[in-house]
Amino acid sequence: MTYLLITIIIIFSLWFFFEPVFSFSKIKVPEESSVSENLSELQKKKIILLKEIKDLEIEYKAGKLSENEYIAIRNYLEKEVYEINKKIETLKKPL
Repeated sequence: MTYLLITIIIIFSLWFFFEPVFSFSKIKVPEESSVSENLSELQKKKIILLKEIKDLEIEYKAGKLSENEYIAIRNYLEKEVYEINKKIETLKKPL
């Protein structure tokens, strides 16, 4: 009985270990529609971030933010826009 249990455990362990190696047929290339959906979502996020940067400038000019706060928040938002631009460019490249 113990040998049977050990054998079953070993078989499941080996299967769990080697299953990713043999599952190459499960790899999917993104469909055109999903790419375009992701692209439009990224473009919407980019537009929102650019509007936030404009609002940030207005708040800074109104004196609601210190210069350090303004610079820190602006740098963060610009970094986010940069990352989104990189993702958009990778999605636009042909496969």
